Amino acid sequence: MPITVVGLAPHTSAALWQAASQIRADPYTDGDAFAQQARTAAASLPEDGLTAVLDRFASRQGPSSLLIRGVPMPEALPRTPAGSFHRLPEVRPAGAEPVLALVGARLGEIFAYREWDGAHLVQNRYPVASHHNVQTASGANDLVLHTEACFTAYPPDFLALLGLRPDPTGQAVTLVSDIAQALAQLTPAERGALREPLFVFPTDRGSYNHEGRRTTEPVPLLKDRADGPVLEYSTLITAITAAGAAALAALEEALGRCAQSVLLGAGDLLLIDNCHAVHGRTAFRPAYDGTDRWIQRVLLLRRLPSGGRVVPDTRLAHYPTEYIKALALPA
Repeated sequence: MPITVVGLAPHTSAALWQAASQIRADPYTDGDAFAQQARTAAASLPEDGLTAVLDRFASRQGPSSLLIRGVPMPEALPRTPAGSFHRLPEVRPAGAEPVLALVGARLGEIFAYREWDGAHLVQNRYPVASHHNVQTASGANDLVLHTEACFTAYPPDFLALLGLRPDPTGQAVTLVSDIAQALAQLTPAERGALREPLFVFPTDRGSYNHEGRRTTEPVPLLKDRADGPVLEYSTLITAITAAGAAALAALEEALGRCAQSVLLGAGDLLLIDNCHAVHGRTAFRPAYDGTDRWIQRVLLLRRLPSGGRVVPDTRLAHYPTEYIKALALPA
């Protein structure tokens, strides 16, 4: 299903900015108040074409991704930071956080992982020099198609990505692929294999042994729900049988064929249904001079868990030690 694109009229953009002005808490120092103010502001939005589109998307009555263009932005934007945002000597809002949270809160509850980005509710994504060759959003190599935080206890229902500063080279293109469209290209046998517990993550702390290497216990990748098939997918996954490997290869090819490209500009807000779409990003060449691509992101759950708004990333146990060390590199 193609990405639905919605362009905001000037009066709608102005109304969003006005509503976002109600959100005054700092998302990096007072996350709970920030999220509560965002929820209140989102509920007060006038019922119009935009809110109708957002509500349909939240109830999964439309496409698995939605691009909103013309989201209001602050008049001035700081230079793209050089180091990981939560490790900067002074963490200051860029000014776009309230409008991102306002739209996100129309879809669900903003939450964060304890181990990510200092548990900030708004995540800042831009290239970091020490992560240049790491497979991560702060790297510069291809960020391959994946489900966000798959196999955690609380994977996001939705992601909201707001472009603050576009990639000046035009190379950093966001990719989104609809899961149902890709699965339709697979054979019944391949889809059946994806539903079987045939897939593992390599990890130094695994309890399972596959071909002499420690891994997690085998799990299925595909599950069926009332609102459609749900895929948990990452290229770290390995199949333990020939049938599983063939299905995994077919899935990767189908997701690639179905992928659509979005070059996020300033004021472009991409909403992704994390249960029904995978996403990634093409490689690019950052300058690391304050002009690089910068996006902000919130993760959204339809309902918060009983533990609150900050939850553990249980998937960390699946990461190889060398990968975790690479992400811990200083800027």
